Amino acid sequence: MRKILMGLVLFFAATISVNAQLSSEKIYKDWSNHIESKNIVDVSYRILNCNGIDQVHFLVFNENMIDQQVTFTVEINDEASKAKIVKEITFAAAKATIYKANCDTNSKTAHLKLTLPKGYNPKTTSVKVTFKP
Repeated sequence: MRKILMGLVLFFAATISVNAQLSSEKIYKDWSNHIESKNIVDVSYRILNCNGIDQVHFLVFNENMIDQQVTFTVEINDEASKAKIVKEITFAAAKATIYKANCDTNSKTAHLKLTLPKGYNPKTTSVKVTFKP
């Protein structure tokens, strides 16, 4: 009985520790409708604040049954200041695989997370995705 009780205590302590390490998210614009390429790759994005940092996250789904190189251009516009940044994202996407950035992104999806420049208002920021052939 004592071992069971100790096991439960350790389990709940580990659960509390893991929950305490989770990121804080504030969503400004939740996942957009996906944009689909001719090669059957979908891209969606969202604008959010992760632990005090305004960011754009991307979700990429390679629906194709072959591995392929995915390249798309991202244009981020701050409607309030009329500022604009353009970035190209390229990576190898395995067949039938989803890649999703989140606040706790690991190195496999870090390239799908962009930090908004200082002065950008995440509430008035727009994103345009264009696929490269």
